Amino acid sequence: MTELLGERPSVFAAFEADAGGTRPATGLIAAERLDVVAELVLRSWREDAAPGQRFAPWVRRPAR
Repeated sequence: MTELLGERPSVFAAFEADAGGTRPATGLIAAERLDVVAELVLRSWREDAAPGQRFAPWVRRPAR
């Protein structure tokens, strides 16, 4: 990894996750810092979302 980044990363993580497909999704993270936040992220618009609930970046309020 040092050859690709030019230096040794502070955080290096490899993982597999269930993404709902036929196989697990694999991922690799190399970074100076990593913050993990465990919370529900809404993937579609909901009028009844509680204050402070977070929507995925692509979710938009429907046009009226």
